[in-house]
Amino acid sequence: MTQNIAIVGAKGGTTKSSTTAALGHLFAAAGNDIVLVDGDPQGSLTRRFGLPRAAEPLSAAPIT
Repeated sequence: MTQNIAIVGAKGGTTKSSTTAALGHLFAAAGNDIVLVDGDPQGSLTRRFGLPRAAEPLSAAPIT
């Protein structure tokens, strides 16, 4: 069964990215397949995992 969890909030600095990363690690360690989506223009979650951004913030233009 697929489950979706959304961690959202308008204010910055409330540990949304940290919480998302921690939950992702816990669910993956428990053997679950996970997908984390970083909708933050700053790309905090993306940077936490050491991945490059696929597009510029607030744009659909891919980084070349």
